[in-house]
Amino acid sequence: MLREVLEWLRVKPDGTYVDATLGAGGHSEAIARKLTSGTIPMRPYGRLIGLDRDAQALAMGRERLKTFGAR
Repeated sequence: MLREVLEWLRVKPDGTYVDATLGAGGHSEAIARKLTSGTIPMRPYGRLIGLDRDAQALAMGRERLKTFGAR
């Protein structure tokens, strides 16, 4: 399903994306990788916003995505 989601989204390096069911962050991690791949210096990064009602899931997602920093 991840491949299908990425194909459907057609992630652009400078786009804005919302994962409203962040969970463990698997889909968000794949999106974040596309947002940072091939980045040109001085070009703004895209934005990924992750949300989850479950505090434990949100913490897991934050941990998984921490290598991408806050952009």
